[in-house]
Amino acid sequence: MKGPRLAGTQGRYAIDGNPSTIWHTPWSEGAPGYPHEIQIQLHKEIEIKGLRYLPRQDMSNGWIAEFQVYVSADGKNWGDPMAAGTFKKDRSEKNVLFEKTCEGRFIRFVALSGFDGQMFTSIAELDIIPVSEK
Repeated sequence: MKGPRLAGTQGRYAIDGNPSTIWHTPWSEGAPGYPHEIQIQLHKEIEIKGLRYLPRQDMSNGWIAEFQVYVSADGKNWGDPMAAGTFKKDRSEKNVLFEKTCEGRFIRFVALSGFDGQMFTSIAELDIIPVSEK
């Protein structure tokens, strides 16, 4: 099996619709510790009810344990997290639903910790759940 393409600091692999490609923070010596974050800028402001997170599928390196999700209209003023929690340690897709919907153009997904003492983060896919989706 061919391994995933790594994105380094390029987040496009987290939103390309391909679970075989991943976004990954630096992982070698001197890698920055938590928190890690990725931001998504949408083409226009939409009403959002949550997001989906798919961990990398080929191994557990970089899986996210604790997280926060922020939504902003301008990418500068984030306010309080729309959601926060802990993921189970498995490769299943995780749905993060907000307590109430919100409008925004920018999404900030923050990894606060990982599993097994790892100090890096990876994401296979990150996708917005718009209100219009059932």
